[in-house]
Amino acid sequence: MKLLFDLYSAQSAILGAEGAGEYSRVVFRHVAQLAGPDDLGVAYALDEPLDPDIEKLVARGGFQRHEGAEVADVEALAATGGYSRFMSGNPYRFHAVDFKDMEVFLAVHGMRPVECPVDSREIHYARRPGKALKWALKMLLPEVYRSRRRRQFQALMNVKARRRRFIVPSRHTMGTILDLLTGVGEDEILALDCPATPVCRITDPDMSILDRLELAPGGYLFMVSGNRWIKNSHRAIQAAVGAMEALPEAKRVAIVVTGGLPRGVPTRSGVRVITPGTVSLEDLAALYAGARFLFYPTLNEGYGYPPLEAWSHGTPVLSSAVCSLTELLGDGALYFDPRNILEMQNRISLVLEKPDLLDDYRQRGLERQAHVSARQKAHLDELGRLLLEG
Repeated sequence: MKLLFDLYSAQSAILGAEGAGEYSRVVFRHVAQLAGPDDLGVAYALDEPLDPDIEKLVARGGFQRHEGAEVADVEALAATGGYSRFMSGNPYRFHAVDFKDMEVFLAVHGMRPVECPVDSREIHYARRPGKALKWALKMLLPEVYRSRRRRQFQALMNVKARRRRFIVPSRHTMGTILDLLTGVGEDEILALDCPATPVCRITDPDMSILDRLELAPGGYLFMVSGNRWIKNSHRAIQAAVGAMEALPEAKRVAIVVTGGLPRGVPTRSGVRVITPGTVSLEDLAALYAGARFLFYPTLNEGYGYPPLEAWSHGTPVLSSAVCSLTELLGDGALYFDPRNILEMQNRISLVLEKPDLLDDYRQRGLERQAHVSARQKAHLDELGRLLLEG
């Protein structure tokens, strides 16, 4: 019994900046530590190098390499019978592959394109004319776009294999698949928590980025991925600026947003809005650790890494009450409607005016994080056993 592991989405910072790439890296590291040289082979493209730590694991394990493996190459490998299982953390390009007698494990990280295909404020994130045109077409014809993306998911559900296992990060995503797609049974879907990210494992981050940004510990609220419309920073910054203006100056904090800012965000004298752009994992851990709280206004989520990363650094969380987040975060976060600017503004004002409430949610977050962390480890162990042992 031998596993072929698709490393394509884990190959570069560009391909793997989002959840699928990080998921593939973490799962592969775990599997590589369990597998012998006859248990595992890897497929990846030639146009991007493997991450240095992944390269070391492949070399140390003596795993068979399939360099430059395109979709047709994977199908050819399936036909040889040399592999009994296939795993991909970003499987959409394999929807038309006939995997023959292989058992396939395909990770579906969420259903955003059909659950939340467009947002009226997405235009503020369009830096190029092509992006603006795409937004306009989606606004005019949202059901056309939704239907097209639904067909793409459906094609994946129809993949040919001896046995199919779709790995999803939440019961929410499982429910969406069963509601909207056909030809897949509940017994083919495994709801397994995504494993902890490297940011969670940084225990003593270098806090010098706070000095570089002229920030004091506890002197800012923190948001991530401000350049991505699905993370909803345009509404959230408007809400945060409004909250600061309504508070006495002594209670105000800065607003720090990684990834960049959308166009047209409000600026006011006396309210600092700061973006350090794209940051390293070490700096990201430091920004979590130094924040008064994480403000997470996402419009859609298949799982939800940032709240868990914040909790791992002892930082309380205010979060959208959408999709998988209430399932994941339980009573550990203070929730809000991410499309209601006034409600978001009120939540920010509430925790800045009542520090005891924020302390309560800090403790709740620590307790919930311990629960989720144990479940993440158990689910990663379960996935490793399934991939290597069946």
